[in-house]
Amino acid sequence: MHLLSWHGSVICMPNADGVITHLKLPLPAPSPPAMGFDAGRLAERGVLRHPDLGLVQVEAAATRGCVHLARDGRYVCAESFTPVVKFDRTQASGWESWLPVSEQDLADLQHILRFRWIVRDTRQVIRRTAIGFADGFVLQIGPHALPLASGLATFIAGRGGAGLPDRLVVTEGELVIAEPRSSALLETALWPVRARRTAEIVTLAAHRFITGVEPAQEVFERDTALVQASRGAAGVSDLLERLDGAGSGVAPPPAADPLRDDVLMAWAMREMTPWLLRPPSPSRMEYVLDELNKIEDWAIVYSFADGDVTIVPKPDAVMPSAAGIERAACYLKLFKAAARLLPEDFNATLCLCIADGVAARYGVPLFCFQKKPRNTSVLLPDIDFLLSDFHRGEQYTDTTPYDAKSPQAVFAGSTSGGTVTPEIARNYGLPRLRAANFFTGSETVDFRLPGIVQCSSEEAEAILKTNAFCRKSALSWQQQLRHRFLISMDGNGATCSRVAIALHSNSVLMKYDSDHVLFYFGGLQPWLHYVPIAADRDVDSIMALEPRMPEMFRRIAEAGRAFAQTYLTEEAIHRYTAMLLQLYAQAVAAAPDAAAPAPAVRREPSALATLLVGHIQNRGDEETGISGWLGRVGSGLAIEGFYIALAPGLPAEGFFYQAVLADGTLSERSQSEEFCGTRGKNRPIYGVRIGAEGRFGELYDVTCEASFVDGSWIGPVAAGTVCRAETNAPLEAMRLQIFARTDPDVPQETAASEA
Repeated sequence: MHLLSWHGSVICMPNADGVITHLKLPLPAPSPPAMGFDAGRLAERGVLRHPDLGLVQVEAAATRGCVHLARDGRYVCAESFTPVVKFDRTQASGWESWLPVSEQDLADLQHILRFRWIVRDTRQVIRRTAIGFADGFVLQIGPHALPLASGLATFIAGRGGAGLPDRLVVTEGELVIAEPRSSALLETALWPVRARRTAEIVTLAAHRFITGVEPAQEVFERDTALVQASRGAAGVSDLLERLDGAGSGVAPPPAADPLRDDVLMAWAMREMTPWLLRPPSPSRMEYVLDELNKIEDWAIVYSFADGDVTIVPKPDAVMPSAAGIERAACYLKLFKAAARLLPEDFNATLCLCIADGVAARYGVPLFCFQKKPRNTSVLLPDIDFLLSDFHRGEQYTDTTPYDAKSPQAVFAGSTSGGTVTPEIARNYGLPRLRAANFFTGSETVDFRLPGIVQCSSEEAEAILKTNAFCRKSALSWQQQLRHRFLISMDGNGATCSRVAIALHSNSVLMKYDSDHVLFYFGGLQPWLHYVPIAADRDVDSIMALEPRMPEMFRRIAEAGRAFAQTYLTEEAIHRYTAMLLQLYAQAVAAAPDAAAPAPAVRREPSALATLLVGHIQNRGDEETGISGWLGRVGSGLAIEGFYIALAPGLPAEGFFYQAVLADGTLSERSQSEEFCGTRGKNRPIYGVRIGAEGRFGELYDVTCEASFVDGSWIGPVAAGTVCRAETNAPLEAMRLQIFARTDPDVPQETAASEA
């Protein structure tokens, strides 16, 4: 048998100098082997004669199955600050306890500590840096605690070919070892590379990152071929070669890290997969981007052409604020840097939301820097990276080791998160106000809000100032970095800079649960890179735990820093942006317009204007010409009724229109200038059908295009086709186009005169 200490070391044989030591598991090489003890004598307790320790007294410890060793009335303890084993304790408690473990247990423990593990159900990776011992004979595997006094064998669910553990059972499920010896388990439990659709093919890029294992060659060849053959999706290796400038004629970028680039590609694919699977039509892209640029001050349209990037001019009436212009300029600089990694012939037009969020109901890929979960907008690196020069200044540099920091948590920010009314101020009705009040008087948590903002009145501001947490002074980043824990809590949006600066530091990031997502959040693992916080009391619990488990939190700080130094650098951000742009160009070029079938004769746009009038929910009657739209795409406001007034000279015979009603049926046919639907009854229509029969149908083609309140988009479709969303969402905008037919056998002026 061997003896395991309270915090995971074993007593070893005397070293070359004859000194008996205790060393942390797994034992480094070379090191003295673990000292052996007679199992029977340990179990019997009493006096034990040991060849290296001499006569020792074996006593039962409070922890089940554990023992104390005493000699001359003093107990042996494994001190954390020295590896030397000494009998120098006058009293026996937890630190003087030892857990007997068998030879097999010792081999199993060292094996478990040397490898990564993955939770089978969630596929969460538990890195080696998150595996170790907590005080009290507890093996900590990420968030999973295994009390070894219960017997290590009770947690082992399976063994590999060498007889060592490859599956562990924990309270939350099953852990699977992430090593080549368990390739069969990896194939079934971790990141199986399936070839059903692009969304699953992307796991090929992430496979090496998640498992550290190269996919089987036949799997790699099969799925690489499928990626390259799939619609609009470039092969991972091909795309990375293009980004590295191979054969593109561009200046080669800095040396790429293949492992890092696989991760960045997986993040980019996560953002673009919805649009690669269902590409928007070019006509929709053109309309939405043009319309947003004309009516929204937050929408900035960028054009990539001829190796350069420019901002498409906006009308003066919707120019953004000075802060918005600064943001737009920062992203222009980012795009120019990313463009150097793209082929010289790269062309694309995109729209970026420079505000703190964007709705997803426009039905086209719009770029932003933060969003809510399940929003299909495309995440770029957040603005604080660009405004702060990627957090490289001296004010963000942390030179204080974790152990030298104050054992406290800190948050210094503003009262953002919503409008502060007097009632909210009195009742601490915003998350930051609630937390600041909760931690008032705490000795371990400094939660202060010196920035008083967004107050609805002077009264609300005065009420806030009665709180000590609002009267405290602001803290610089250097002052905050003196603490072991940096707290992140959302305000109006994600705390962009706070998370990144904390990850780059030697402190531990405490991250409150958030409704906002940044581009790299999918790569962060709780209890590996940061400590997750669901409630204010969790912070107190962590602060009470840290003195007993400092090594675990030190490892979290180290892992967070390693993550930031790999993925949150200027080079990595430029490469991620370039990958994202390449995939975006693939998506928007993937699907042609689903236009109406070409007529038997050539068609040209009619020069005759036709009026489209509709009643819009909460806005009343609006009208537009045939070249424009009725309703606004992305407004979420439904059309309740409409009529079409044909221009003078167009024959009304054979032209009609119908509305799709709530039950899916069509309304009665309406002729030119006849209203179809309702006004002021809050009864939206769910689609339209435009008819072109008889004389009208002989002379003209009609197409209809429509947008719906859930972001669905239909068309353009030919006359006679019902324009309705598969989701049965109400209609929010529609456009008609009438084309005059020109028959080669009939002079154009004849057709016009007949009209």
